Amino acid sequence: MRSVLLDVLQLFFRMVPHPTRPRLIVIGKPGRGSPVLVTTNSSLTVRRLEGALRSESLYLLVAPAGGINVWCGSVGGHFTIEGIISIIKTSGIQQLVDHRRLILPQLCAPAITSKELIKRVGWSAQFGPVRAADIPAYLRNGRKLTPAMTEIQYSINDRVEMSIAMSGSIIVRFSIFPLFLWGIGALLQFVAAVFCSSILLHVLNERIPGSANTRKSFYTCAVSLPLLAPLAWSVNPLSLSHLLSLATITLGASYLAGSAYSGYTPFKQCSYSKQVFGYKPLKIDIVADDCTGCTLCEWVCPVNCFDPVVLQPTRKVFVMARAADCVECAACLVQCPTNAVVDLFADAAPGRTACCS
Repeated sequence: MRSVLLDVLQLFFRMVPHPTRPRLIVIGKPGRGSPVLVTTNSSLTVRRLEGALRSESLYLLVAPAGGINVWCGSVGGHFTIEGIISIIKTSGIQQLVDHRRLILPQLCAPAITSKELIKRVGWSAQFGPVRAADIPAYLRNGRKLTPAMTEIQYSINDRVEMSIAMSGSIIVRFSIFPLFLWGIGALLQFVAAVFCSSILLHVLNERIPGSANTRKSFYTCAVSLPLLAPLAWSVNPLSLSHLLSLATITLGASYLAGSAYSGYTPFKQCSYSKQVFGYKPLKIDIVADDCTGCTLCEWVCPVNCFDPVVLQPTRKVFVMARAADCVECAACLVQCPTNAVVDLFADAAPGRTACCS
C-alpha cells in the first residue's frame, strides 16, 4: 500500500526529483556471472525496475543522478559516467562478479559510452531495452535486442500516466491564480479543467486538428467546457458570470496544457529545455564517407529515424530517413564511433558532405 501511494504521489509531482539512496540492490540469487544492470537513483524508477525484475537473479547498481529519471538525467547532465564510476567503486560489485560488463538503459545513450567507461574504469557496457518490462525477455534471449525493444512505445497507459504528471506540474505552478481571482470553487474547476485537457491532449493528440499543440488546446477547451459545466452546475447554479469564469478557467487550463505538452511526450524535445535551460536545437545527418554501417545509430535511436542504404554491393551506410521524427536527444551523435553523425546547426567541417540535405 505504501508503495502504491508513493507511486501516485511521485507521478503527480513528477517535476520534483525523488532521490533514493545510491546503492547496490541484490535481486534473486545472483552468482559471479550474473548480469549487472545500472539505473538512476530516481525512487520511482528503482521501484518499477525492482517490480519488473523480481523473477530474475542479478545485481542492480543505483547510480547518483539527483533523483531524476534515466532519459531526463542523461540529457540534462545528471546521469553521468562519473556517477556510474562512483557506484562501481563504492558498491563492492567488483568483488561479487568475475566479469566487467554493465547493462545500461538505452535512454542514457545521450551521455554515456562504453568506450569511455572502459578507458576510465575498465568496465564495458552494452545498452539494454528501453522499457523495464522487456528486460527479462532480453536476458533470456542471450542479451540480444529486438527492434521493438529499442523503440519508444506510447501506449494508452503511458499517455494517461504522462497526462497525470503534466497535470500535477500545471496545477502546482498555476493554481494560485484562479484561487486568488475567484476562490476555492474556481480552483476546483481549474484542477478539473487541467486534468480533462491534459488527458484529451495525450490520448487523442494525433487525431486533433492542427500542427501546434497550443492550437490543439483550443479544441480540447471546446470539448472540456461542456463536460465541466454539469460539474460546476452541481455545485452552484450557473449564472452568466459563473459561466464566463468557467469558460475563462477552462480556456486558460487548456492553453497551459498545450504549452506544456511537448515536455511530457517522448516524441518531442521538452520545450522547457529550450526556453529555460537554453538547450540548442539539433539537426542530425550522416556523412556518407565516414559511415561504416556499424548500425549503432539505428540501435540507440529511440524513435527509429535511420534506415540503411546500399551505396555499393559491399558497402552499406545509414541515412537520416525520418528527420521529422527526431527528438533531438543526440544519442546517435554521442555514440557514433567515427563521428559520421553530425549536427548541421553546428559549424560544418570543410570537405564533408552529408548523405542527404
